[in-house]
Amino acid sequence: MLESPELPEKPFSVRNIGTEEVSEYVLIFNGYLAVNGPVNISQLKSGELQNGTALTVGRGSIELSTGTDGFGQMVITGSGGIANNDYLLLKEGRIESFIYSETGGHIRYKEVRRTESGVATNGQEVVIPAYFKAMPTVNLYPRDITVYNADYPDQSQRLEMDHSVPQPHPSIEGAWVFTPYARLLLADGTKTDASGKTYLGSSNSR
Repeated sequence: MLESPELPEKPFSVRNIGTEEVSEYVLIFNGYLAVNGPVNISQLKSGELQNGTALTVGRGSIELSTGTDGFGQMVITGSGGIANNDYLLLKEGRIESFIYSETGGHIRYKEVRRTESGVATNGQEVVIPAYFKAMPTVNLYPRDITVYNADYPDQSQRLEMDHSVPQPHPSIEGAWVFTPYARLLLADGTKTDASGKTYLGSSNSR
């Protein structure tokens, strides 16, 4: 089979990918592979898809490949690949979807992210569980509550909420911590002051 006289070139070659001291011979197949019947994934025991190569399954609807950044990925799209199709990308634990338009090309439509919610207390450190690979985004609601009285246009009161920048947890790998804080902002004419709970104005009223 390795030296079939019916073929102009040998479909197989033997190469030593080891050293002279420790040989490691592999059989190189030079050509296309057609499989009749089921293929067990255990048959693909070793090796890594290099950049620019892909293993396509089902008329181009599923592609296993390595991106230009060197990370493995799975692309799910329609017949003919992603050229003019919408597609879904699974990569590094992320799920991203892209839509295609003739004018704009491929546009990222959505990235699926994990969302956690809960109640935070002012000044109390919050631990975010170890579900987030990158720094999570923290949203506090209501972010800003403003009270305005038309009879006293120079006076206002506003409750603001903010938080510290999330930091990696010092002892729990993969977890994050942040501290929320709130403040009451009171304005008395051109004079503005902020404190934890009370404000002393020019009229000595609280």
